[in-house]
Amino acid sequence: GAGAAVAGAGAGTGAGAMGVGVGAPPAGISRATLAMFVDRNGAVNSLPTRDQIVAAKRAALHFLASSTIFPEQSLLPVLFAAAGDQHSDVSSEAETAIKHRVSSADIENSSFATMLFDLLLGTPSGPGAPPDDQRRSAASPKLRVFLMAYLNRCVCATAVFPGALQVVFLCLNAPDTTPKLQMLGMQFVVRIFEHAPPAQLPTLAKLIYGTVLVKFLKSGDLIEVQCAALNALGVLGRKLPDILRNNMELLTLVFGMASTTQETPALASAAQEALHLISPAFAHPEGPVRASLLALLEKNLTNAQANVAIIALRYCNRVFRNTDVDARYLLLLGACDQRDDVMREAQGALYRTIENGVDVSSKGQVFYPSFPEMLATVCTRLLNLPYALPSHTIPLSPNLMIHTLRYLRCCLGCSSQVDEDEATHVALTGTAGARTRGLQVYLSSIEDTARASASHSPTASLHALVRRALAPEEGALLHVEALKTLFELAMARPASLSSDDSFDWLIQYCLQPNEQVRDIAGLALGACSRALSLPAHLALVSSLLAQLKSAKASALEARHGLLGAAGHTLASLSLKSPSNTTDTHPAPGDGLAPMSVDSSGRESAEEEKLAREAVSLLIANLRDPSDVIVCAACKALGEVGRTRALFPADTTAPIAAAAAVDLTPAPASAPATATA
Repeated sequence: GAGAAVAGAGAGTGAGAMGVGVGAPPAGISRATLAMFVDRNGAVNSLPTRDQIVAAKRAALHFLASSTIFPEQSLLPVLFAAAGDQHSDVSSEAETAIKHRVSSADIENSSFATMLFDLLLGTPSGPGAPPDDQRRSAASPKLRVFLMAYLNRCVCATAVFPGALQVVFLCLNAPDTTPKLQMLGMQFVVRIFEHAPPAQLPTLAKLIYGTVLVKFLKSGDLIEVQCAALNALGVLGRKLPDILRNNMELLTLVFGMASTTQETPALASAAQEALHLISPAFAHPEGPVRASLLALLEKNLTNAQANVAIIALRYCNRVFRNTDVDARYLLLLGACDQRDDVMREAQGALYRTIENGVDVSSKGQVFYPSFPEMLATVCTRLLNLPYALPSHTIPLSPNLMIHTLRYLRCCLGCSSQVDEDEATHVALTGTAGARTRGLQVYLSSIEDTARASASHSPTASLHALVRRALAPEEGALLHVEALKTLFELAMARPASLSSDDSFDWLIQYCLQPNEQVRDIAGLALGACSRALSLPAHLALVSSLLAQLKSAKASALEARHGLLGAAGHTLASLSLKSPSNTTDTHPAPGDGLAPMSVDSSGRESAEEEKLAREAVSLLIANLRDPSDVIVCAACKALGEVGRTRALFPADTTAPIAAAAAVDLTPAPASAPATATA
C-alpha cells in the first residue's frame, strides 16, 4: 500500500519513465528520480518503516546543517524542500535550520528569490528545458505555504516576470490549492501591486485583475480570501486607478459587501477601506456613468450602516466637482440625517472645498455651484415640485430646509463673487456692505438672462421658497434662515417684491419669543418696506407705532421687536424721494441719505408728523426699566438718526431727556445697554 501511495502520489501524467512502469512522481521530484526507488512494476524496492524514514531524514538534515562543506546556495533548497515534508519532526527541524541561516539581507537577494521560484514552480517548460522525465513537478501544498511566507517578504520577487504571475496562478487556481495558499497568494498580489517595477506593473495588474481578482471578489465561499482580494483591490485603485475607471459593476459589488457588517464584519470593514482607496477611479464621471453613480450614492445614503452612508457622502464630495449641483443635493439630504456622525460629515462637506483630494477650505478657496442651477435643483429634486413653486405647506423637514436656504445663500454669494454676512454687517453699521452691491449686479444679470430665455425668474422662485419656509408652524431656526434670505433678497432686489404687499404677515415675526428671529425680522421688514409706495410705507410705520403704543405690545418680547421694526422701517422711509431712486442703505462714508421731499423739495407734512411721533416714542422708551427695551430703543434711534435729522417735540426737552439717561452703566451689570 505504501509503495502504491508513493508511486501514485501527485498529479502527474502517469506515463512511464525510461521504460519503467512508474506513475506520476510525488511533488518536487522527477519520474527519473522516482524510478531509482521502484522496480519495473512500480513497487518500492525496499519499503522502510515510518520511524526508519524519519530517522534517516533527520540524520541527513543534521549532517547537512552541521556540515561546512556545502555552500549555502546549494544547501538552502534542500532545507526548504525538507520544510515541506509530510512528517512534522522533519519539517520542524528543517524550519529551525532555515531560520538560523536566512537573514533579512538574504531575503532581498535576487538569487534567493530565484531559488524560491524554482522550488515553487518546479522545472519550467519551454525551449531549453530538460526532458519530461527529468522535470520536477511543482512544490506540494505544504511546502508552498512555507515558501510563500518567505516570498511575501521578498520585494525583488515582484520584479520576476513571468515567475511572479505563475506563482499567483499556482496559489489561487491550482487544483490542490488550499484557503491558506489562496490567502498567501492574494498577499503576494498586494506585494506585486505595491512594489512591481513601473514598466511591468500595468501589464501584471491588468492580467491579475481580469483573471483572478474579480473572480475572488465575486466568490462568497471564503470570506478571508475575499478580504485579501479587497485589500489588493484597494492598492490597485490607489496605484493604477485607470484600470478600474468607471467600473460601476465593481463599485456596486463593493458597496454591497460594505453593507454586510452584522453578518461578516471583517468583510464589511475590508470593503469600506477599499471604497476609500478606489474612489480616484471614479473622479469626474460623465454621461451614463455619472447618472449611475449618483443613483448608487443616493441609495447608500439611507444605508442602515452609518459608515456606508458616510462613504457615499465622501464620494459626493471628493469624486464630483464642488460645482456639481446633483452631488451637492445629495449632501443636503445627508445634512439632515438622524445619525450624528452622518449629519456632521455632510454638513462639513457642504461648506468645504476638495481639490485633487486635498481640503483647501482653510486657504479661503471655497467654491459653490451656480446659484440658478442649485436653485433649480432644489425646486425640482429636493421639493419634487416644478421650478415655479406653488404656495402650500413645506414637504420637507425643517432641518433640511435650514441647510437648503443657508447653502443657497452661499451659492448666491459665490456666484456674485462676494462673501459677507450682510445681516450682521447692516446690524452693526446700518449701511449696505459689498455683498449687497455685488448681489444687485449679479441678480440683475441672471434676471435679464431669464427674461431673454423666457425661463422662470430665479428671484421669484427664491422668494416663494422663503415664504414657504416662513410657515408659522415651523421653528425659530428655520425662520431665522428664511428671514436672512428674505432680507438679502429685499436689499439687493426690492423690485422682486410686490408693491401691493402690506407685509403685515412679516410683522408677526417681530413679535416672536426668539430674540434672533425678532432682530432679523425687523431688518427684513425695513428692507422689504422699500418696495412699497410712499402711502403704503407711511401706513406701515403708523401701524407699527400704533401696535407699540397699544396693549398688544404689553409683552416685553413684542415691544422689543416692534421697536426694532419701527426703527428700520422709518429709516428706509427716509430713502424714498421723488428724486432719489437708490436701492441701498447709504454706503460707508456717504453721509446721510436724502429725506423724502414733496415737489417743493420739502419733506411732506404727513411724513414729518409721523417721524416726530416715532422719535418721541423711541425717546420715551429710553426710560423703560428693562435693559432689553432700552437697547432696542437706542438701536432704533440710531437707525433713524443715520438717515434723517431727529425732530424734537419742542426746543430742547426731548433731547435733554435723552441725554439725561445714563447710557454708561458698569459693563459687568449691563454691557448690552452700554454697547447700544
